[in-house]
Amino acid sequence: MANKYYYSNTAVVTELVGSIASGDTTVVVDSASGYPVTFPYVIALDYDTDTEELVKVTSASGTALTVERAFGGTSAQAHSAGAVVKHVYNAIDATDFRTHEDASSGVHGVIGDVVGTSDTQTLANKTLTSPNISSPDISSPTITGTVAGDMTFSGAPVFNGVTTFKAKAALSWADVETPTATSAALTTSAESDTEWRFVLRADGQMGWGDGTNAPDVVLYRDVAGGLRLLDSRLLVTHTAPANIVLASLVDADTQPRFEVLADGSLWWGDGGAAPDVTLRRPQANVLETPDIFRARVETTTEGFTAKSGFSVTFGGARKTCGVCTIRIDVVRTGSQINASSAGNIDDTDVATIPVGWRPAALFGAVASDGFGDGEARIDTDGTVTIRTWSSNGAIVPNDRTIRITATYVM
Repeated sequence: MANKYYYSNTAVVTELVGSIASGDTTVVVDSASGYPVTFPYVIALDYDTDTEELVKVTSASGTALTVERAFGGTSAQAHSAGAVVKHVYNAIDATDFRTHEDASSGVHGVIGDVVGTSDTQTLANKTLTSPNISSPDISSPTITGTVAGDMTFSGAPVFNGVTTFKAKAALSWADVETPTATSAALTTSAESDTEWRFVLRADGQMGWGDGTNAPDVVLYRDVAGGLRLLDSRLLVTHTAPANIVLASLVDADTQPRFEVLADGSLWWGDGGAAPDVTLRRPQANVLETPDIFRARVETTTEGFTAKSGFSVTFGGARKTCGVCTIRIDVVRTGSQINASSAGNIDDTDVATIPVGWRPAALFGAVASDGFGDGEARIDTDGTVTIRTWSSNGAIVPNDRTIRITATYVM
């Protein structure tokens, strides 16, 4: 039983330094020598007189005591300077002792607060040290410290607040039994949510949502050695533009073979030294590399066909980055074509360029046989047409090779 009031065997009998009214809550005594240093305790003002009043001291600063008036049924009243002040025992403490004795079971009387060995009792505010409790039914307990032993939860426990698994603690998902592989093994949500914010399925798939709709960001193992983010995007942010947000290495590498920096630049290396090739955006609508850039180059010498009245002796093309350069050598097999003094001839189709090597729009070309030359065009269907020739010149059959060249965007 905790102390309600404190006592001292060495408290001196003293007196008031000044008068106090019935409503004052501070009294100053001549001496507080020997008075309790723990509060509260009780003193009598005008001790052993008809005007005696008990007050409860709740704090003290030197000889100035803070008090609650009219303690224990006495009356608050005025007291004059020099009134006798004495630290006293009080009837409230004595009454509490008697009440406790009468209410205690097994020792003092009827069933009460004292714990008996065979009594049926309700215990409150007890501290049990190293007890052995068999099959208890505990309602709403507060447990602190370390709980030792192997515990089995047969019901559906709910953990409110932050649950922390400290060092050496193991949480095995294999021990979470679910009806199917797609059943949830672990979920999290806010108190007001109607849907999960995070779900871990038994098959390892993880999903994230906003708490109001089903999870819409899904990460899972797609194939052996493969992780897939389904219909979502991965956003990586960093405060420093030059910091790495994504890198790839081979097991034995000491440096990344590929890096993505926070500023969007891409870097490549050999895995043994810092990456040395970069592709970056230096300004709006510009992509550059300060290093050497080599694009894929494709070539062909097949698929060039002649039109009526001509034969193709050579056809070749080379393309890279959407730009194509062609060369076609043709020989006139029909009758001679003569140009006017103005260089006009009938538009004459001479050859066809294969599919995959044709321009995106009508494009001009140059034609020459070494004796004369003219303007040609290449259509989007691959048709090559000579449209003009040298003034008063002629396209002579079976004698001269006409070479047609062009470079265009595909």
